[in-house]
Amino acid sequence: MNVFLKKGISKVLRKVGHLYDFVRTQYHKDDDYLWLSLGENCLSDSILQRSYLKSYSSIYGSARSNIDYAIQMQNQNHRGLLDKDHTVYEVLNGSNVLRSSLYNESDDIFHGLHRNGFEFTHHDWVEKKEFVKTFERRISRTQENIGDKNFVFLYHHRHTEKSDIQLLTKKLNEFKSIFEVNNKRCYVILFYQNIVSDSSEREISMKNEDNGVIEFILHTQNTWEGDDQDIFWARNDDDLIKEMIKKSKRIIHKKKS
Repeated sequence: MNVFLKKGISKVLRKVGHLYDFVRTQYHKDDDYLWLSLGENCLSDSILQRSYLKSYSSIYGSARSNIDYAIQMQNQNHRGLLDKDHTVYEVLNGSNVLRSSLYNESDDIFHGLHRNGFEFTHHDWVEKKEFVKTFERRISRTQENIGDKNFVFLYHHRHTEKSDIQLLTKKLNEFKSIFEVNNKRCYVILFYQNIVSDSSEREISMKNEDNGVIEFILHTQNTWEGDDQDIFWARNDDDLIKEMIKKSKRIIHKKKS
């Protein structure tokens, strides 16, 4: 087949695929709520996207972060976040990553990867200036919706021996209160792993729905990390994730009625 024809067909197929995804997203999305990722890494964003719930990319969606950074950023209207004088480069896995030196203080209840300052994991906006506009749009879009829209944030906590879920839940409640303006509602879905040794032990357990923080433990065989992309992105546990989303939507809409 002619190489130009192949390229043309591939281009058409990509456009059809994008249109199909857009239509499915519009069909499945929750019109009453904005669904956004809150970190602590990119996993939450991926889950929302493949669940056809992601409303748009938030500032937290493609970064390593934690809820302490998010609270500070919201309270300070993200002031100084995109000032290169408040950034540092550090080496991670052999590559330079850009981090904030301003939003870098947090309690010692998070995995070490998420306590080095707010990390622009995939977007070096100091090197590529066009990313500055990208982040400005993400910030202003969310800020402009406060008091006008209801929110649901998905928050993946990387559980370690330092984790303090009670304190974490308290912080998540503080964060969500920022978005509860003009009688609008905000929910945070908190989920984390408990590693089990046998497939028969795989399950999901809901701990509570404490004033809008809906907490789930996913009992899984593999930690969501490493080189296997199905494990890294938790696609191997999509059955449990779908159950979590389904239960969360049931709780949210029950409280709405």
